[in-house]
Amino acid sequence: MIEKVNKYWSQRNGTLAIATILDPRNKTNCVDHYCRRLYNEGADLELERIRAILRDLLAEYQKTGVQTNEE
Repeated sequence: MIEKVNKYWSQRNGTLAIATILDPRNKTNCVDHYCRRLYNEGADLELERIRAILRDLLAEYQKTGVQTNEE
C-alpha cells in the first residue's frame, strides 16, 4: 500500500508545491521547509524539480503574449 501512496504522491507533489508557492499566504519558504522534512538528503533535488516546473510554467505564460501593467 505504501508503494501506491508514494507513487501517487510523487506525481501530485509538484502540483501541490506550485499551488502552495502561488498562495500568497505561504510562498517558497513553506515548500522549502516541508521538502526538507519529507525528503531529507533528497530535498535539494526535489526543490530543483519544483523550480524547473515553475520555469516551464513561466515560459509557457510568456509565450501567450499577455501584457502586464508594467509594459
